[in-house]
Amino acid sequence: MQPRHIARVALFLALTVVGSIIARVLAERDVRRDSDRRAEVAAVQIHGRIAQAAALTESLRRFMLDARSTGVTSDQFARNALRWLGSARLPAAAWVERVPDTERAAYERRIGQSIVTADVRYGVVPVGSRSSYLPATLVTGFPPMALPGIDLSGASGLAAALSRATRLNGVVATPMASSRTGTSGLFLVAPAPNLAGKVLRPGYAVTFVSASGLRAAATGVPAVQVTTAGQVEEHGDTSAKSFTAAGQRFTVVVPREAVQGAAAVLPWVILAGGLLVVALGGALALNAARRARAQEELDRIFTMSQDLIAVADFDGRFTRVNPAAEEILGYTEEELLARPYIDLVHPADRDSTATEADTIAQGKPTASFENRYVRKDGSVRVLNWTTTPDVEQRLMYTVARDVTERREAEAEVKRLADEQAALRRVATLVAREASHAELFTAIAAECAQLFGTEDIGMVRYEGGRHQVVMASSGTFKVAFPAGSRQPLGGDNAASLVFRTGRSARIDDYAKATGPIADAIRPAGLRCAVAAPIMVEGRLWGAMITGTSGEEPLPLETESRIGQFTELMATAIANAEARAEVTRLVDEQAALRRVATLVAQGVAPNAVFDAVTGEVAGLLGASAVSLARDDGDRLTVVAQHGVAQSTPMSTGRTTRPVDLAEANGDIARRAGMESVVAAPIVVDGRTWGALVALWAVREAARDDTEERLARFAELLATAIANADNRDQLTASRARVLTAGDDARRRVVRDLHDGAQQRLIETVLTLKLAQQALRETPREAETYVADALSSAERATAELRELAHGILPTVLTRGGLDAGVRAFVSRLDLPVDIHVSSERLPREIEASAYFIVAEALTNVVKHARASHADVTVSVEGGMLHVAVRDDGIGGADPGGHGLVGIADRVTALGGRLELERPAGGGTLLTAELPLSTG
Repeated sequence: MQPRHIARVALFLALTVVGSIIARVLAERDVRRDSDRRAEVAAVQIHGRIAQAAALTESLRRFMLDARSTGVTSDQFARNALRWLGSARLPAAAWVERVPDTERAAYERRIGQSIVTADVRYGVVPVGSRSSYLPATLVTGFPPMALPGIDLSGASGLAAALSRATRLNGVVATPMASSRTGTSGLFLVAPAPNLAGKVLRPGYAVTFVSASGLRAAATGVPAVQVTTAGQVEEHGDTSAKSFTAAGQRFTVVVPREAVQGAAAVLPWVILAGGLLVVALGGALALNAARRARAQEELDRIFTMSQDLIAVADFDGRFTRVNPAAEEILGYTEEELLARPYIDLVHPADRDSTATEADTIAQGKPTASFENRYVRKDGSVRVLNWTTTPDVEQRLMYTVARDVTERREAEAEVKRLADEQAALRRVATLVAREASHAELFTAIAAECAQLFGTEDIGMVRYEGGRHQVVMASSGTFKVAFPAGSRQPLGGDNAASLVFRTGRSARIDDYAKATGPIADAIRPAGLRCAVAAPIMVEGRLWGAMITGTSGEEPLPLETESRIGQFTELMATAIANAEARAEVTRLVDEQAALRRVATLVAQGVAPNAVFDAVTGEVAGLLGASAVSLARDDGDRLTVVAQHGVAQSTPMSTGRTTRPVDLAEANGDIARRAGMESVVAAPIVVDGRTWGALVALWAVREAARDDTEERLARFAELLATAIANADNRDQLTASRARVLTAGDDARRRVVRDLHDGAQQRLIETVLTLKLAQQALRETPREAETYVADALSSAERATAELRELAHGILPTVLTRGGLDAGVRAFVSRLDLPVDIHVSSERLPREIEASAYFIVAEALTNVVKHARASHADVTVSVEGGMLHVAVRDDGIGGADPGGHGLVGIADRVTALGGRLELERPAGGGTLLTAELPLSTG
């Protein structure tokens, strides 16, 4: 072979060898690039999955921190955790405590469960003795934390992760590991104390992320592996991508496909010579198709992802976006690519977004960055971005997860926690019985913090016509200072609450009407919400909050402010109850003082003055007067708090055509706005009235009449006692006078009657004695005259004795005595008298009552018949004397007054009436026991 041929052959062989080597290198490079791309996509997806789990763990931590003052129960933990985990498709979460072995028994008693450990064969078994445990106290009920008390101390790296999380006060991940039950995955932990058994116990919120869940996050990448053993060296058969999340280094390993087909035989084809060029071209085409499939698979992931995936340049524009971006932001792809993405960012987040973009442009990746984007419809979405820069190509590859619902839920939890904390602070003031002013100041401050407005007021409804401002702040204080009164009416918040008894809202106060709206509108109020204050079922007043801003108050403001009105209502009810107790104590004390004066028999004028003074002080009346009804006029007998020159001065009178009209007339003339009067009834007749007057309309309470009536009853008792004392004194005087008259009459009758007859008898007997010595015939005449005079004296003495107490009464009883008396009358009388013997003084009194009554009938009634009935019933002697005469008996007559005095002295009761059939009926009741 000629040298030139050998050179050509050598050159061809050299070119062939070089070509085969180049083909091999190119094939391996293509395969490596495909693997690296799959590893990078898988790493982004798995990183997003871990970041999502870490964010949920942080949410659980914040939930536990917000509720540490009240504690989180198992139900509350499971309900909130499952709601968040379910949307992220995470299996389980728990709250874990460190429990030393010395506290194991106390812990098991507290949760009512034993500390157990998972076992692949038996499910769960009691854990053996250890120096300490990591039991899950609160669980969601799914493996590997399926039940309370399961010990996690055997989980690889968990103890170290807990210590690291405590130092960092954040979320930390454990290495990937397998549990005894065959479940593989990692734990995300964060410190979160909880109130358990009235003790704030340290603990950790723990979320479990399964290895299968991480692998499933890498959609379209088969046989992906996630390790935490450190940076994995790239080998010929794998591609790896590492990232750091939750303080842990993760490596995503994707198997690298071997060079197959035409790419593998291409070097040999080249070595076979140029004749195999066509085959080489086919192999290259096959290899290109494989790359196209890989690109198609990547495009499918890009297109089907529910998260926003985008490519942006360093100049601030999107160069490519997936369909999820259009769905999340509401713009078409053309609209998203046509304008700088900073224009879509919420104005408040644009500066931070620009700063983060500059940092990424310098080559620093972003694991988690959150900002707000404004959708085309004007709504706001919160996005969490993970971004990797390519400085050479001046591009950034980014994935964004829509976390709007999660952030709204977290904001709602925080709002509820803040609201509950505010309510607890106000409730503490209520429990301490703080004053209304202090309580309102606290509520105003809390509402300003919660609602973002200091315009708040509290009003009390007065008499259905006015509101009285109890306290106010902000705009309300300018228009309605504390203590001011405004008339109700029209369509404004306070008037609507008064009419309906329900919460009211006015979003545009320019359309409100009524005096209240006219007063507040110049202050700039635009929107107001009012909630009723219900005290023990009655509408007491309202709490009103408003704003002068453009945005109206949130729709839930009514219910939220209603919680504060309930606390205010409780405080008002407590204060009213305390005031009512004080009022009752003061009233009882005043009544006791007056009752003491009545019991002591103090003069009526002193009692009258005491009552008017007590009533004025107790009721807060401007004036109190006591007026006596004299038939045709009212005479003021006592007064308190009224000047002497007014028509209410003591001794001045008014003609009471009607008591209520008279009181109203007195009030008007005295310059008073309202008046309440209570009648004073003594022995069934109206004696007068106790009148209270106020200078301020509606100052009197609803129960004033009842309270005034109690004092009127005491006055009636005092007046009745005074009348009884006067009558008793008069009766005693009449009894003494009657006794003196009776003695004088007996003396007179004895002197003028029987005594004269006896003297005459003695003188006649002396003449008879002298006649026997001198003229015996005349002696018989003198003896006969003496005998006649003695008989007349005896008859007069007998008649006088009958007038005192007949012998037949003392011997035969009341029936015999009455019949003996009636036998001497020239009047038919039917007698129905009990034959029962009674006490001597009762029989004597009953006899004299009947005798005097029948004597009056004979003398004055012109009667043709009379009835006498005497019976014993219920420990009382009932005496009734009826006649059919002309009637008209005078109770003030001498005879009836004597009867009345005798009945009163024995503690009985006398009545005189005229029956329908005519005549007169006298009835008397005498107690049989006079002791």
